[in-house]
Amino acid sequence: MTSPGDRRMIAHGLRRGSRLLTVIAFGFLPVTATSADTATYPDRQIRIISSFPAGTAMDTVARIVGAKLSEAIGQPVVVENRAGASGNIGSEFVARASPDGYTLAIAGVTITMNPGTMGARAVDPVHAFAAITKITTQPVVLVAAPSFAANTLPEFLVLARREPGNIAYTTSGIGTPPHLATALLAARASVDLLHIPYSGSSQGINGMLAPAATPAAIVERLNREFVRIVNLPDVRAKLVAMGSDIVGNTSEAFAAEIRADVARWGPIMEAAGIRRE
Repeated sequence: MTSPGDRRMIAHGLRRGSRLLTVIAFGFLPVTATSADTATYPDRQIRIISSFPAGTAMDTVARIVGAKLSEAIGQPVVVENRAGASGNIGSEFVARASPDGYTLAIAGVTITMNPGTMGARAVDPVHAFAAITKITTQPVVLVAAPSFAANTLPEFLVLARREPGNIAYTTSGIGTPPHLATALLAARASVDLLHIPYSGSSQGINGMLAPAATPAAIVERLNREFVRIVNLPDVRAKLVAMGSDIVGNTSEAFAAEIRADVARWGPIMEAAGIRRE
């Protein structure tokens, strides 16, 4: 999410004139489960709801870990895409599902940003879900065209301070992870950048969640399975090849990170002048 969470955003660009500086980052959020008879769980198919389209990084991760979970529990695990509204459609579907461990969610970092951009329409990630584990984080990468005046981040910040408001950066939209990542950078570095939003680009991923009332025993079982899975050599190799850093933390640590991220983004959005829509 952040810290590493400041690393979970996706591709966006910083540019001056025709010279483009691109910032790329991803972050993985959680999958969600429901409540059931813990003595026999799991005894049927499990669904992992992906809040973004098929073929995105989130979808790929869901299918990698979902296949391994199926092998481990001896039950089918299917990935179902319910995209739209910055991931809120899929999140809402899982939040309302039966808390029995058979409907989980793999969510993007936007789940902690949506309350700031969507207000009451957004699913509350702190109270609507039981955190299972954070799967991975992905680092922020700055890539500039050879003609760009700065070659390093310190050089870029010097340039930005010398020309306040004259260096533009592009993102996939207002209130998206790339936008907020750059707003966070600008706030911490005390620089003034010009935001030019575009449309497109999928959101980052950062972990597994389940509906809030999911029994603790099921959450613990899923946490053990997913932590084991992300540390399997073949799974690690695939995720690292995607530019990911493996996490696989406790459900308590992941829940704390979600709370911290929700609290973090509100002031950043206010400072950047991002309004709720």
